[in-house]
Amino acid sequence: MNTDKLTEGKQNTIGGILKEFVDKHELNPATVDKVLKLTPGTLQGLINDEIYPNKVPVVLFKNLLKSFYISFQTVEPLVIPTFRLVLSKETPESISKKRSGYKLWENEESTLKWVNKLKELMTAPLPASQSDKLTEELTHMAMMTKYSIYTKW
Repeated sequence: MNTDKLTEGKQNTIGGILKEFVDKHELNPATVDKVLKLTPGTLQGLINDEIYPNKVPVVLFKNLLKSFYISFQTVEPLVIPTFRLVLSKETPESISKKRSGYKLWENEESTLKWVNKLKELMTAPLPASQSDKLTEELTHMAMMTKYSIYTKW
């Protein structure tokens, strides 16, 4: 399944395309977080455009996109608009609650570096052993999906 056609012209942020996929397939974001080993609340934060995309480790984000059959070409043009939207939601109160050093990753330059790494990971061919392992994990996840991810709690 390719979700590229679903998202054409409909969404302008990463959260929009993730929400569309989650809603269409009646996924439970908390269960997806658990299955993909994301920090609890990560998928919901991405859907709501509340967290910077590059706050998610790039390998885990790649796994999320691949699990949802979302291509890099679909996501790439949405990263900076998503970054800017999240930035626009910042308030003096929310900034004051952050740990020092947050600007190391909450800036456009680091977001672009993250995108480049994501591109490298999503477009590079995997060695056969890793490809077999990923196929096995996705098959297992598909079986779990049938029983757990599609159940809203």
